[in-house]
Amino acid sequence: GDISARHKNGEEAISYLKKSLRFNPYHVMTLFNLALYYERSGKDEDAVQTYGRLLSFAPDFRMANNRLGHIHLKHRRFDDAKRYFWKALQPVAYQEGELPTALFGLFLCESKLHQPEKALALLREIYLAHQKDFTSHPNYFRLKGQPTDIFQWWLAHL
Repeated sequence: GDISARHKNGEEAISYLKKSLRFNPYHVMTLFNLALYYERSGKDEDAVQTYGRLLSFAPDFRMANNRLGHIHLKHRRFDDAKRYFWKALQPVAYQEGELPTALFGLFLCESKLHQPEKALALLREIYLAHQKDFTSHPNYFRLKGQPTDIFQWWLAHL
């Protein structure tokens, strides 16, 4: 937040974050923010490398695993995406919103790989275990003008 307030464009923020890494090349949040700015600037491969660097010494950083999953999904590298989404779903304390986002990506991978039974089974199992997280998450869309929980809709229509 503070970085984006000071640096209105992505290139300025990237330059600032890269300079910051000279002082501490292992600062997790600086690397994470740099990777995010690469993503926002359309530099996905730079983001992948930066997330990879971060995960080399902080392998359980779920937000980085989740973002890597989404980048790989975007580029149709489904097996890589699944691997990172599974890492983001490892059984540790979740921050609000992380579980549904990673599950959503994993579900998309299984769907794109034409494995609807596997996708549905996975979705039902995790949905039922974490129903409260899903219903409080802002992954809602409008269906015929009515707010609808996207996960409930998929469960009903698969």
